[in-house]
Amino acid sequence: MGDENGGDNLAALHRSYKMMENDKVRYMEESKNIIKRQTQAIEKVKKENERLKEQVESETRNRSDNSAVQSHALRLADQAEGYKHKIEIEQRRLEELDKQHKIMQVKVLE
Repeated sequence: MGDENGGDNLAALHRSYKMMENDKVRYMEESKNIIKRQTQAIEKVKKENERLKEQVESETRNRSDNSAVQSHALRLADQAEGYKHKIEIEQRRLEELDKQHKIMQVKVLE
């Protein structure tokens, strides 16, 4: 009877060992799948990161370009203001000359 009990124990140990081996294989496969999904997620995040870096660089270049355009526009606005002031001065001179011309015409006719 001791032999039967030992045989039963041995069979139980074999079954237990087989179940542990199967669990180990399933765990390894599950771990591989998890690692694969995580690796894919990392690659996706890396690609998104690169895309965002390119977008930031593009926006930065556009801002630089816009900044240069704004600077140029401000210089042009300043120049336009200067010309506007000069035109006003010339218009006043013309008005003064017109007055003097009329005065001279009156004096000549007298």
